[in-house]
Amino acid sequence: MSTSVEELGKLVNLAERPSSVVWRRRTLGNAGSSIPGPTDWQLEAVLTFNQQQAERVLEQAKTSTAKPRDTGSFDNIDWLPVEIRQHFHQDTGTAKYKLTGEGYSPGTFVKSPLTQGYLVHLGNSPNFFLVLHTQ
Repeated sequence: MSTSVEELGKLVNLAERPSSVVWRRRTLGNAGSSIPGPTDWQLEAVLTFNQQQAERVLEQAKTSTAKPRDTGSFDNIDWLPVEIRQHFHQDTGTAKYKLTGEGYSPGTFVKSPLTQGYLVHLGNSPNFFLVLHTQ
């Protein structure tokens, strides 16, 4: 887990500089699998902007014609700040968590090799949850 905006900026495009970030990188595949491949990885980040920046990020996200993919589920949300965890709910009968919020294409955040994913606006807050992964 990292809170470095500078390091995150090396992995994704940050047209607006967040006031704070919490992010992690995790491996998706394993050596015995081809889908996802053993070198595929995913970045998960909480981006917090000031109110004006958040409005611009949201405006930009709404202009994208690309459809965001389903947000899927998460095994572990312990690394997230407590105030962000409220946007997740546990799937009935499982140990997985689903994200709630308005989903968008990751658009302006995409930077090779992280070319797939989604952006979720968390309620009416200036917080966004970004997931990008290799393909």
